[in-house]
Amino acid sequence: MLDATMTTTESTIPDIDQVAAIELCQRVEDQFYDCKANALSGAGAEKIGVAFANADGGTFIMGIHDADGRPVPKDRWDGAPNPEHFNGVLQALHSLDPPLPFRYDFLQCSVLGGYILRVYVDKSRAVCQTSDRKVYQRVGAQCLQLRSVEKITQLSFAKGYVTFENQKLVGVRPEYVVDSNTLASFVEDVKPRPDGLSYCLNEGLLDYNDWTPLACGVLLFGDQPQGVFPTRCECRVVFYDTRLEVPEREHLKINETIGGPLYQQIHSVVDRVSEIMSGIQILTSDGMKQVKYPPEAI
Repeated sequence: MLDATMTTTESTIPDIDQVAAIELCQRVEDQFYDCKANALSGAGAEKIGVAFANADGGTFIMGIHDADGRPVPKDRWDGAPNPEHFNGVLQALHSLDPPLPFRYDFLQCSVLGGYILRVYVDKSRAVCQTSDRKVYQRVGAQCLQLRSVEKITQLSFAKGYVTFENQKLVGVRPEYVVDSNTLASFVEDVKPRPDGLSYCLNEGLLDYNDWTPLACGVLLFGDQPQGVFPTRCECRVVFYDTRLEVPEREHLKINETIGGPLYQQIHSVVDRVSEIMSGIQILTSDGMKQVKYPPEAI
């Protein structure tokens, strides 16, 4: 994270004029910007950095008071006596695990006096947390702690750091996948025919350590995945019989839910859509003809 451009030599630190310094003091805190006095602790900097990383990134400055109680922008400047004043904060940010994606620079203002630290935080790929294992996210002009496991898991999904299909389904027995009729039918076509348990372990359908079924295993080979996942594992086929761009409720003719293992479910949906489309006629140069689409198009 450190490189040759990140030096603390005072002669290389930009010296901004009073106008630029006041512009920084006047900037309003929002989703992507925060400012704090130079007395901010390492723990406080961690909280802000983690919150930005878990959102869309942002910038925060140490050495500028917020506007509360300080109506005159110039009075908000709170420069530190030297860049080394911020060593504790930088050390705290560098020590986070997972690593915080950030870079920084220093600014000084000879007119107002002192140095400020400006930290740029990028959006992280992983869910970042502070050294005390707390997860924060930037929402508006505040850093909110995510306390529930569900919200943290949703954030992991949103970042792609954790995928839904690899989630362990604690409480579901391995036999639900290993001894299913769907899996037995599938492995009949595999030569040489493997043992069900070995196949599930080798293909990553069960956790290798404790044989707990993973979401992908249940969705693909569970005989009735909807019994494990009450939502988000079925397809809905809806057909409105109208020429209007915005159909009304009265035009709804078909509203069906199709479940089952994913492979069978996809084929069932294609068959049902093909059946519905075959009942539609369009006017051509040769008169009325039925609509036909190949399965690949559907």
